[in-house]
Amino acid sequence: MAQPWWISPSALTALARELNSWASSARIQKIYQAGARTVVLDLHHHGVTASLLMRAEDVPRLSLTSGKHTRAETEPPAFQGLLRKHLANARYRELSVEPARRSASLVVDTLQGTRTLVMEWSRDSANLILLHEGGKILGAAQPALLTARGLKVGKPYTPPPEHAVEDVAAPEITAQQISTHPLSAWPTHAAVDLAQQEVQAPKERGALVQARRRVKAELDRVTRLVRALEGDLSRADEAVTLRTAAERAKAQLRDLPRGEPTWNLRDPYDPSAAEITVKVDPALGPHENMERLFHKARRLESTRKHATPRLAESRERAEVLRALIAEIDASQDAAAVEARVAEVLGGKPAPQTGKKAGPSRRMPFRAFQTSQGWRVLCGKTSADNDTLTHRTARGNDIFLHARDAHGAHVILVVEGKPESLDGPIGEAALIAAHFSESRGEAVVDVRWTEVKHVRKVPGRVGMVTLAKERVRRVRTTDPKLAALLQTETGAETRLGGSA
Repeated sequence: MAQPWWISPSALTALARELNSWASSARIQKIYQAGARTVVLDLHHHGVTASLLMRAEDVPRLSLTSGKHTRAETEPPAFQGLLRKHLANARYRELSVEPARRSASLVVDTLQGTRTLVMEWSRDSANLILLHEGGKILGAAQPALLTARGLKVGKPYTPPPEHAVEDVAAPEITAQQISTHPLSAWPTHAAVDLAQQEVQAPKERGALVQARRRVKAELDRVTRLVRALEGDLSRADEAVTLRTAAERAKAQLRDLPRGEPTWNLRDPYDPSAAEITVKVDPALGPHENMERLFHKARRLESTRKHATPRLAESRERAEVLRALIAEIDASQDAAAVEARVAEVLGGKPAPQTGKKAGPSRRMPFRAFQTSQGWRVLCGKTSADNDTLTHRTARGNDIFLHARDAHGAHVILVVEGKPESLDGPIGEAALIAAHFSESRGEAVVDVRWTEVKHVRKVPGRVGMVTLAKERVRRVRTTDPKLAALLQTETGAETRLGGSA
């Protein structure tokens, strides 16, 4: 790939000459890393501050810049800390360039001696390297690239080999354009800054692609939800049959056979009605199987009640997202698209792609807050339940779980020695009932005890046994539940909020 014109010998010489007019009178005020191999240094000179951009990436750049640069979104890179340790408040000495070696060196004076920040932009070894006064390597933005060149931290630095270079003509940038630019005192730097506007065009297209990917990911999620809800509703059609069977079983309970896997139920009041065949558990008695039929019918009826409006809402959401994708495909304005995507997706973060540069941002638990300010944590998966109960929770916290039903582990975080836990336990029990298979029931029994009385079942993820358990009965129609669900946030830590 051809080098940009601002990395050509004549442009680099002019850049260094203009910047060296500040020699011995400018100080490095701020340092931050804006990319894996991009560093920004704020130089302060007699009340004037200019940002020196050193970017050893696909499109290399070395120049003053008038724009603001986004800092790395992950944890502060180690190289940024190294630069701040050695270069903070250092006095600028000179910028020397070697176009044939495709490198430039920023030399500064510190109280500990001279330090040099080398920028290399060769295709195979583009890197930023910090050198000690004696020429030994203190560190690099990409240490692995040092090894590829046979270099090591603590060992002497060797410049890259020379390459044949050609001058590339600068584009037509008028004196009028430069005179109105914030960097007009440094014409070559101003010209580079203006030329970057053309380089941003591919980035605008890249922003459109990223926006489309975000919307497509949300559309895929909503489409999966629509299919799941349609499946739930198709099964919910069995509710009428199950309730009818349960009513028939109740009317002839004494005559029902024991130990049979199926029941053939006739209507005792209408001999002409069709017979209903249902599966039952032969290990249970007639009364228990009848109760199970009523239970299944109630769950399916609840599913229909809640899934029908949610399905309509999800289908409408999918249509909005499809229209937004068509709008993105027809647009060239990245800023307008970003605004529209933010409007439709709300606060949904952009999905991470490629290799993760930092810790996962997935929230392993949900977090809620009771009316009295108590924190309630709720696991999402079986693995999250294990983590929440056996690693995050403390011994005096309260463990809650819906009785005789699969569901989330819920932890009521207890701080200090409260006089009464009755109110917070009641609200936490509502959360446990809601995030369980019993959420469609009108009344749910919730087991609870202190976490120190909870033991993990070996080899069974998310399975526990309880000692000294007590039971709290809650109604899922309690108005407190809706208020609790409105307080939901993410939960990376035991007491902290969403990350």
